[in-house]
Amino acid sequence: MKIIKNTSLQGLSVTLLEGDTVKNIYLMPGRKVEVPSSWGGKILNNLVSRRMVKVVEIAEPAPKPVPSKPVKILKKKTPIIKGN
Repeated sequence: MKIIKNTSLQGLSVTLLEGDTVKNIYLMPGRKVEVPSSWGGKILNNLVSRRMVKVVEIAEPAPKPVPSKPVKILKKKTPIIKGN
């Protein structure tokens, strides 16, 4: 994931490309949005080089393993048979 933050004092319309699809995002001054890492494009790169937008890549945390409870083994009780 990446965070795109508008660092300018004006609202910006950012066009992002994801493969063949186009996504438009409007950012008010000081606002930020979280988008997938695959989204990008020339307009975003231009705004970054002009220091109007800041892009920060965030690492996705690895899933934590679920701790398993210890298994309690039950012994079978043998019935007591009384003799004659």
